[in-house]
Amino acid sequence: MAAHSTGIARCRLAVDLGAARTRIAVRDEGLIVDAPSVLALDTRTGDIVAAGEAAAAMRGRGAPHVRVVHPLENGIVADPDQVGVLLRHLAGRRPRFFGRRRRALVALPCGSGPAGRRTAAAALAPLGVRHVESIPAPLAAAVGAGIPYHQAEASLSVVCGASATQAAIIADGTVVDHDIVAVGGDAVERAITEHLRAAYGVVLPRRETPSLFARLGPGTCELGYVPLRCWDLRSASLRTIDVDLDTLRAAVDRPVGMVVDAVRRVLGRCTPELVIELADRGIVMAGGLAALPGMDTMVRDAAGVPVHVAPDPANAVVRGLSHLLDTRARPEPHDRGALPQAPESRELAYD
Repeated sequence: MAAHSTGIARCRLAVDLGAARTRIAVRDEGLIVDAPSVLALDTRTGDIVAAGEAAAAMRGRGAPHVRVVHPLENGIVADPDQVGVLLRHLAGRRPRFFGRRRRALVALPCGSGPAGRRTAAAALAPLGVRHVESIPAPLAAAVGAGIPYHQAEASLSVVCGASATQAAIIADGTVVDHDIVAVGGDAVERAITEHLRAAYGVVLPRRETPSLFARLGPGTCELGYVPLRCWDLRSASLRTIDVDLDTLRAAVDRPVGMVVDAVRRVLGRCTPELVIELADRGIVMAGGLAALPGMDTMVRDAAGVPVHVAPDPANAVVRGLSHLLDTRARPEPHDRGALPQAPESRELAYD
């Protein structure tokens, strides 16, 4: 799917439907929404209680009849109606969005096809969107990282999101080959949670997981034990335990290894000509998981190819979409800096 489709020039909105966070950018304005892809539902009435940050804050502490849901799975719109409600709540009642036949540029997983575009269009209908142009998320991330995606020389773009990792070979503005694995930051978080429950009989508060996750990267030099304040399942009380960082690293080896394997598989299908080009240009990594200390080193050692982490990797996809809007998809060099900041988030997410 080419990145310089003439339809993109008519788009005004860019939407990155991430499993962990939803981001919306507007042409010539930049990023206006960056919030958790979360809804809180009243199970008794079916009404929406909260969305975005407010709904994420209810996770684990809301009333019994309030259920927190994630309407996006693996970068795919699982429930268009719920996603539409989420987008309407996040965007607010902005006059420039609603009541007109808008076009939107959306990043979708590789291989989504027409069905994926139709589902995304149904989800974006509450924003006044009547037509959707889409490009693969790894291609958008390459644009956001400043890769000259329109050239004939191949590049390898890897997007490590919350629920899935996509690795794609890009040449001439098109995805030549790709591989997807349903493993991301959420899988690493689950591995940590399951290890603590099995080994110590405790549960770590969700808000503490990202900070611990950042200390486990293979590139960190931190050794020994770290004190963690957890909820003891047996005594039903808070207690502080000393957790061995090495055992935690071993617990996350499997999901991290699956991400590396996806990169190796797509490289294994490359022609010798592509391999030589990739050896010269390297791999660009985006997504929140790409920021894990040492993640780039693991991929480089496994693939034997230089690895570069995109600036502000979590926002690389929406930054690429925004660039395509602002330049009307012209294949020109662009600034690799971050988009104007959306309202600050209270939650660290992987995508």
